[in-house]
Formats: sequence, C-alpha cells, structure tokens
Amino acid sequence: MNAEGSSCIPRWPPPELRRWLAPVLLVLPVLIAYLPAVCGGFVWDDIAHIEHNPMLTSPDALRRIWCTLEFQQYLPLQLTSYWAELKLFGPNPVPLHVVNILLHVLNGLLIWRVLKRLNFCAPWFAAALFLLHPVNVETAAWLTERRNLLSAAFYLSAVWCWLRFDDRHGRRWYWATLACYVLALLSKTVACSLPVILLLLSWMRGRRVGAREILLLLPFFAVGVPLGLLTSSMERYLIGANGYEWSFSPAQRVLIAGHALWFYALKDLWPANLIFIYPRWRLDTADWTQWLWVAAALAVLAGLIPLTRRFGRRAAVPLLFFGITLFPALGFNNIYPQRFSFVADHFQYFANLGIIVWAVGTLAWLLQARGVLALGAPPPRWLRGAAGALLLVLAVLVWRQARVFV
Repeated sequence: MNAEGSSCIPRWPPPELRRWLAPVLLVLPVLIAYLPAVCGGFVWDDIAHIEHNPMLTSPDALRRIWCTLEFQQYLPLQLTSYWAELKLFGPNPVPLHVVNILLHVLNGLLIWRVLKRLNFCAPWFAAALFLLHPVNVETAAWLTERRNLLSAAFYLSAVWCWLRFDDRHGRRWYWATLACYVLALLSKTVACSLPVILLLLSWMRGRRVGAREILLLLPFFAVGVPLGLLTSSMERYLIGANGYEWSFSPAQRVLIAGHALWFYALKDLWPANLIFIYPRWRLDTADWTQWLWVAAALAVLAGLIPLTRRFGRRAAVPLLFFGITLFPALGFNNIYPQRFSFVADHFQYFANLGIIVWAVGTLAWLLQARGVLALGAPPPRWLRGAAGALLLVLAVLVWRQARVFV
C-alpha cells in the first residue's frame, strides 16, 4: 500500500477540521473579491429606491411598504430591509453593500447544501463557481438588486424544506416550504417558478409526479400566479413598460427569447465583455439567420430526451432549471429594462446555477470517461490545483468587475 493510502499515516486535515474548512474556504475568497463593492455608492435606480425614496423616511413607512401599491413594484421585503438599515446606519451605502455581499455568500452556502443533498457532482465546487462568477457581480454589488439576493435565499430555503418533506420528515416541512416561497415572492415575484422546479426535482429523484403532487402545490400556484400578474400589470401601467419600445410581434418575442437563452448561457461559460447595459440587437423575422438561435434552443430541448435515457434524469435537470427560472426574463412579457436592452446580467443571477451545475457535471463525466477521475474517489492533486487556479482567476475578475460599481 502506498503512503497516501496507508492507515498508519493520519490524513490532513482531519475530518473535524474539514467540516469547518469547507465553508470557510467557500466564504473567505468571496468576501475578499467583493471588497471594492463595499466602497460603492448609490447608482442609477438606487437613487429612487433608497436615497430619495420618501416611503423609507415617512412616519408610516411600514404601512406604506406593506399595504399600498404606491411604489414602482410590490417589493415589501426588499424595502423593509432598506428601511431597517437606514434607521440603523442612516443614508450610508456601505452597510447596505455589506448586507448585499453577505446575502450573496448565504446563497452560495445554501446552494452547496442543496446540491449536496441532491447528490449532484462536486457541490462545493459548483457553489464556489456561483459565488465567484463575474456575471453575478451586478446583482451582489448593485443595491437595487437586493431583491434578487433575498428572493434566491428564500427560494433555496424553500427547496431545502421541500427536500426534507419529500424525504418524509413531516408535514411541518411542507408548511415551511410554503412560508419560504411566500417570502421569496415578497422579495421578487420571479420566484413564481418554484412550484415547477419542485415538481422537476421530485421527478429527478424518481418520485411519481401525479395528482397528489399537483394538489400539494396548488397553494403555491394560488399565491404565485396572482402576485406574478400583479407585478406584470404594475410593470406595464405603473412603471411604463408599454408603448412603441415594447410593441413586438409574437414572432419577434420568440426571436428575443431564443437569442437571450444563448446569450446568457455563453456569458456563463465565458464571462467576457460584461457591461451594465448591452445594446439591443436588431430584430428581423425575415432574416433566417436570426432563427438559428431558436432552432439551436429547440435542438437542445429535443436532445434532453436521449440525454435522459442515456445518463438519467439528473443530466437534464440543470438545463431545464436554467430555462424555467430564466423564462420571466426572456421577453414574453413587457419589462421596463427592455427599453434599453433585451438582456442584463442580473436577470440570470439565479438561473445561471443551472449552467454551472451542467458544466461541472459534464466535465466530471469527461474526466471519468478518460480514467482521470474515479467515481467516489478524491480528485488527483493536479485537478484540485487546476480548480483552485480557475477560482483564483474568477476571483480576480470579480474584483475588477466590482470596481465598476465604486
């Protein structure tokens, strides 16, 4: 037996230390990489949402936040968090930025635990990629996107509770799932995709998705659909996402969706040339080349069937998760930012987890197929070094991107 496998030589670090070391190594690089963002000020929508928002400083702020629709959108949890921080720290953006970064870190920790419970490949590494992905800087460093961070945190908590319920740990986990879902919706209604994702996860785990599962999720749809419609209505008629800039035909909206899907996926795989506002691309339904994006997306969707038969349901779920959670931002409904661009980095803050998990799983399969990585065995040192180098490069890119918001 070689020295590394000998029982006479204690392994380092010991298991007790590894349990603490894993989360520390997940969190510490993120806190360092996002240091420039702490010094950022109020930018763009931050002025209306926080700095000059009269709702936050009025004597009846909480009543107006929770019981009225006078703000641009119904975001009571986000606005309540701003109100509390302004009460504690005054109009100082630094504490607000710290909270944003800590929420981003919390989401990474939740992703790690959820992926581990779902038995996905390399859950710690996937969570680290999510935390240090430059595309996510726009959400973590921009105070207005606190809604994304809060919604993702409650969304992931709801998934965790659902998995406990799905494993027969008691109905209290069902009610905890519903409570977390409501909180996610009150942070941002893009979380309305959760019931579909819960069905998808139950299907992936080999559960029979029938009438019982649909009935269990009816309360989720009963809460999510009205709030989603409310947000859509406020977006159109209160914020002003209506008129010439949004007068797209159904065919044009399909073109937007097809192109946007590939735009986001490619940015996830190669996060270069990230900017705050991407130029709107030209829409021409008579140009057959523009339909290639749609055809490619449909080809991937069709390819999930043989992929599932060959490798199991787990292989298809990350890509389905990506498409489902990204659907509200694909242009089928009017949203105000479409006036400037069809896409934005913060639109895919949570959805890009699907591409990350798919990429990690695909890489692991390729390494196993070549005999580099054995199933259930620790990765070789050179592979761990390469993974560490990749995370270091991403941390540098996050640092550089975070400086944009200073």
